[in-house]
This record gives sequence, structure tokens and C-alpha cells, in this order.
Amino acid sequence: MMRKCIVIFFVFCIGSYSVAQMTPNATTFFMNWGGINPAHHGLQQHAELYAGFKAQWLGFEGAPKTTNATLSLPFNNRKSDAAMFGMGLNMSNEQIGTFSNTRLQIAGAVNIQVKNEDRLSLGIGIGAVQVGYNADLISTYEQENALQRFSSKFLPQFTAGLAYKTKNYIVGLAIDDIGPKNWVDIGSSSSFSTQYSVYGRYLLTLHQNWSLVPSLRLSKIFYSPFLYDVMLKLNYADVVNLFIGTPSMKGIQIGLGGRIKKVFVLTYLFEYGFSPLTQVNMNSHSVGVKIKLNTRNQFTKNAMLLMD
Repeated sequence: MMRKCIVIFFVFCIGSYSVAQMTPNATTFFMNWGGINPAHHGLQQHAELYAGFKAQWLGFEGAPKTTNATLSLPFNNRKSDAAMFGMGLNMSNEQIGTFSNTRLQIAGAVNIQVKNEDRLSLGIGIGAVQVGYNADLISTYEQENALQRFSSKFLPQFTAGLAYKTKNYIVGLAIDDIGPKNWVDIGSSSSFSTQYSVYGRYLLTLHQNWSLVPSLRLSKIFYSPFLYDVMLKLNYADVVNLFIGTPSMKGIQIGLGGRIKKVFVLTYLFEYGFSPLTQVNMNSHSVGVKIKLNTRNQFTKNAMLLMD
């Protein structure tokens, strides 16, 4: 009964409608857990390196491009009953028209054993973001001499989150970019906003070789609509993955992925964006690669299906 309710919940979310705008994002968030929540570092039994790239709205000059990479490291033996620790390094870059954001963050987490392999993790991240603005990339009807042509500024960045992971599901809460920041070179209204997000993922075994893994992420910035990402992963024989999803009902995502020798995980997603203008190309492409760095081969089937 519980499984049926969860499946119905995710199907309902796919069919829901939202007026949220399409924004630059790392579509493969379901692979890069440490990139969206510092609490995920150390939850795995092995070190991981993730790299992803997304190109949105192909055909538009200045269309968003997102690159991100995350290294996640566990610190102590998972067989211990004591709290275990994780550490991570996250780097990302967004190019959006005249603006660019480059982030570097170091994060730490403590993972507390609740029951058997169930773990509650709390994490914080500290870093900086370099914000750039280049007005030479835009054209105006009349030259505005008062407008600064280029600006770059370093700003502090803080994140926090918690996550709860079991054998068959994972849920989490993340708060990104804590604290207001004013970019005075452009104006007091050019500031970052704190983003709150909740997410969950569930592993549903359909057959001996088939499993369904639905993911849902809700995010909110004040004075903006709710955004959500829904993704369904269909796995066959722990090797081949098929994906279908939607970002806030502003497009349809389909993808293909696979695992090579339990160490390499590859994913490609194509996103067909909805647009009222028939001649506007809103399509996007995403590529994600995950490498498991340890050599002890301590990979459990459920953990791979749930977390990759």
C-alpha cells in the first residue's frame, strides 16, 4: 500500500501545472547529491567524483550554460557505531547572458547511525562566489555612459542541510546562499536570494531485473514561484537506465544512462522546452559523469540504484 501511494504521488506531480519560469539548473541533480546538499558527504561508503554540463535553450545568444563538479569523501569505517564524517569540495560555473557565477565551496557533514544502515546527516558548506557582469555582451539603442561596462566581485557563500537515508529511500532539506548580499557596483537590487529546497527519492523494485526510482525536488526563492524537478528512472539489470521527467512543466526530459563495471556512471538527458513561439528553440542537453574512486568494491545493489 505504501508503495502504491508513493507512485501515485509522483505521477500526480508530473501531471501538475506550475507557472514557474525555466531557470538555469543542473538537471542531473539526482546524481550530484553533494552539489545540492552538503549533508550528503560521507553517506556513501566510497569516494565519488562527479562532473556535469548543461547547455540550455540552444540557438539563443547568451543562453545559459552550467558546469559543476563535486568531490565527496568519507572519513571513517562504516562498520563503526559512532558518528561518521564526510567532506566535500564543490565547484560550479554558470554563464547566463551578460552574467557569470563561479562558485567554490568546501563542506563537511556528520552522519549519525539511527537504525541499522539508516543514517541522519547534517552538513554545512562555506565558500565564495565570484559574480561577473559584462555589459559589452549586450546592445542598447543609445549608449548609456553611466552604466559600468564590466564588474566582478567576490561574495561569501554559506549553505546548510540535512538528509536521511535508508535502504530504499532518501529525503533531504537544503538551504543555499544563506544571508543577503548586495552587489553595489550594479545596484542594491542586484543581490542573491536564499533558496530553500526539499527533495526525496524512492527505490521501488518491480521485478528481479527491473526497478523504478522516482525523484522529486521542490525549491523556492522568496518573491518567485515554486520550482520543481520530477524525474523517473527505470533501471534494468543494474546496468541500463532510462529517464523521463519535467522541470516545472516547462519541458519534457528524456535520457539514457548506464553503469560500467560498477565504477563509472554516465547519463545523457535531452530536454524539449515548451515555448509559445514556434520558431524559438528551447531545447537543452545535459551530460553527467560519476566516478567511484575507491578500490574496495564495497557497492551494494540498493545503494547504487538509489544514489546513482
